[in-house]
Amino acid sequence: MLSDATIVANPTTLRLTYQFYPIPNTNKYMYTIFQGDHSEIQFSHNHRKFLNIKVINGIRDVENEMKNTGKSPINKLLRQFEIDKEGLEEIAKIKITVH
Repeated sequence: MLSDATIVANPTTLRLTYQFYPIPNTNKYMYTIFQGDHSEIQFSHNHRKFLNIKVINGIRDVENEMKNTGKSPINKLLRQFEIDKEGLEEIAKIKITVH
């Protein structure tokens, strides 16, 4: 189902590409999510059931959000999944490519 997103077979590694772009002649924006680098192969709500993901609203000021431990969606997410400091350091080392 997500074979078009597979970039490495062992360990299984998928690439999902998120594009956020302005709608011409408006002040509005749209987004699209597709598999790998193939913009013609969409990642839809039907694909989501194959992944254990949590989507949170966009955050403009992460530093201040992290300080607000009660209301921060990032802190809630970290508590929910019990991600430890060492795990976060490993995540921080991952290279993210923005197109």
